[in-house]
Amino acid sequence: MLRNKTSVLFIALALTAMVAGLSYYYIQEQREEPAFTVLPHNTVHEEVNYYSDIQPILDKKCVACHSCFDAPCQLKLVNAKGLLRGATAKQVYNGGRTEPQQPTRLNLDGNTEAEWRNLGFHSVLETNNQSPLLKSFIAWGFATQNSENANTLNEAIKKNNIELGTTRENQCSATIEEFNRFTHSHPHNGMPLATQGLSQSEYDLVMTWFEQGATIPDAPWTINKQDKEVIQKWEDWLNETSNERKLLARYIYEHLFLAHLHLQPDDNLSERILDSELQYPVNFYRLVRSSTPSGTAIIPINTALPNQPTQSDFYYRLQPVEETIVYKSHIPYRFDKNRLTEIESLFASESWQVKNLPSYEYEFRSNPFKTYSAIPAKLRYKFLLQDAEYFVRTFIRGPVCHGPIATDVIRDHFWVMFENPETELFVNNKNYRQSVESLLGLPGENSQLSEFGDEWTIYQNNRNKYAEDRNTAYRESYNTGRPLNTIWTEKGENPNAFLTVFRHHNNATVLQGWQGSKPRTAWVLDYPLFERTYYELVAGFDVFGNVSHQLQTRLYFDLIRHGGETNFLAYMPKDSREAIFNHWYQGLAQLKTSISYPKLDTLALGAPELNESAPKDAFFNYFFDKFPSSTNAHDPINRAESSTTNTDDGKEQAHTQNLVATQLASIASKPAKELAFIKDLPDLSLLFITSNNATSSNAISNNSTSSNENQSIVYSLVRNRMHSNVAFLTGEELRYQPEQDYLSIRKGLVGSYPNLIFKVDESDINRFIGALNTPDNDTEFRERMDEFILKRLDDNFWQTVHAISNSEKNRNPISSGLLDLNRYECW
Repeated sequence: MLRNKTSVLFIALALTAMVAGLSYYYIQEQREEPAFTVLPHNTVHEEVNYYSDIQPILDKKCVACHSCFDAPCQLKLVNAKGLLRGATAKQVYNGGRTEPQQPTRLNLDGNTEAEWRNLGFHSVLETNNQSPLLKSFIAWGFATQNSENANTLNEAIKKNNIELGTTRENQCSATIEEFNRFTHSHPHNGMPLATQGLSQSEYDLVMTWFEQGATIPDAPWTINKQDKEVIQKWEDWLNETSNERKLLARYIYEHLFLAHLHLQPDDNLSERILDSELQYPVNFYRLVRSSTPSGTAIIPINTALPNQPTQSDFYYRLQPVEETIVYKSHIPYRFDKNRLTEIESLFASESWQVKNLPSYEYEFRSNPFKTYSAIPAKLRYKFLLQDAEYFVRTFIRGPVCHGPIATDVIRDHFWVMFENPETELFVNNKNYRQSVESLLGLPGENSQLSEFGDEWTIYQNNRNKYAEDRNTAYRESYNTGRPLNTIWTEKGENPNAFLTVFRHHNNATVLQGWQGSKPRTAWVLDYPLFERTYYELVAGFDVFGNVSHQLQTRLYFDLIRHGGETNFLAYMPKDSREAIFNHWYQGLAQLKTSISYPKLDTLALGAPELNESAPKDAFFNYFFDKFPSSTNAHDPINRAESSTTNTDDGKEQAHTQNLVATQLASIASKPAKELAFIKDLPDLSLLFITSNNATSSNAISNNSTSSNENQSIVYSLVRNRMHSNVAFLTGEELRYQPEQDYLSIRKGLVGSYPNLIFKVDESDINRFIGALNTPDNDTEFRERMDEFILKRLDDNFWQTVHAISNSEKNRNPISSGLLDLNRYECW
């Protein structure tokens, strides 16, 4: 027991050192004017409206950093509620805290300014002495970061006087004196940090708004008649009183509480989002538990987790998402009338009853299989599969915005698939299901630090026993080998069947289809693995939890990854499994394998369809041949065997796309030992290709982009970092294999946090590729790429960033959102 406690304290200290505080510099009191010169402004004579004049400025210049849990000082500027909530020095990301922290989620944990003040937030809009905080920062930011000071600011960045990135050490001043001292010692750290500030016209609007009292009227968001009808149908259905409906509604809520629900068919919503005539439309909704019934004002119940008990009765309600959509936390899910019909039909396809509803106590919270045992397991699994990308995205990308708990344990590039629900053993064999269900509980609910060691040992042992029992059951059921038709394909008609995950350090992206070259590893998820992953990383994960909770989550996800990989290995010939596994788990991971994981199954026969000499390639090629559309079989950029290009942009861009694809194919999927420049690229670079001197104006409006922007193309250059293994909590650099890094290149946006943007005219694409490939001993990377790099202080920085967002909005209006620039590197 003492050894366990000592280990916990050691790990807590390590996590504390690893997790950086994300606070910023704001002041709490206003007793004197800041010690800087406020630049003059031209007074706007008309009344300045917050929604039409001020929020668009925040969207253009501030939301890129102030929109999630990683917002400096938790100041979220995606809507007026975030501005009124204000700022706090409390850190969300703190892997070393010994006690859970009070959640501070916007729109949930507080509704009034008084509630937020009680939670430790201070106002940034107090005007009692004509010096509101936000005004001070906007004035200071404009004074230090306007174009006249760009050269001075650039020199300050070069001298490392301005630290960028999520690990920067920021200050949260509590007094005006501290603020003054900070401005004197850091004269170039105004907002927006290390970029061009507000334009003169924007500055005039904001300063006039403050002169007029900085008022924020009631929100003008509007819900159209069609949405109201769908909302009523869903709320009536979810709140029916039979035990069966109550349990099913709970299941749906716990799986969709993070979703941005859209209530119209995709085509209708796409038109609404792009419609320039609509001002302040509500396009998305959240499913919440409210203390008030349908037809009344929503009062959300703010439990830390969705599967925790409430203090009173509740009703499921659809709450409007009244905020600027940012890509990193935007996970849309279709919730229209057709979806209601589909769910009703699915869960009525088998007969089932609920005699007694499960409680919200620990016994059920820690084991969703027990909680929902009355609902046929196959139906639950089919529900997840129908929108598998959404569910994988919630635990791979997720809304926490800074996700090392999940991403530290995965490879930088791998493919995902699922077991066929018609053959998957857990959902089809009642006796087997009942024999293993008790082993599928999840750690983290009991987060007492003193019990961490004993708690973790129990869950690890249960998981490993389950894995051994599963291997035995599958060997007996498939004694002639595991045929490939046990992989779910939906006859190639569901694009969720084959997925790709790209990791970008402490966040990740999920895409439909198999993207990039054939990866080193792949996962096969069955229902127990799929559901456990969701509950461990989403429904049961508390970003405000203590070190025990977060550490148990991280360690259990290591076992989940191992399970997904060994499920894939079960299709390989039994004599090849050990060699493949050892290639995935090199070095000290071999020692961990013998201690932490169950023994690799080398007895069961693999898929009879596979070639013994190259089984991994044969496996992927089988599905490429059978289902070319849903697997993304034709990828001429990343896979040499692909010979055609999928184009979906019409004839206007065909020539540009083919030209670019040909050039990019020369640098994709090749190891860094062959392409020296890969070592100079960050995790995620965007290549913004303009056509015929295309400009990037009209950057952030709700409506259209210019015709030239419509001719622009965005490609993502993802640097996949290779490691000998990903089996340990720390020491990633010790396991890094940089000579094996390679690029995956895809048209469109991959990821929410670009580290670098290249802006290239299509006529210069050959010269751009040539500059990339120039050896470092001829010129340094920055020197030879300087003309193509979009720099933070370029005059067109913001216009280009928003032109990229608009380009993606035109391609994918439902899933698009504003990019995050917290990780944009100093160039």
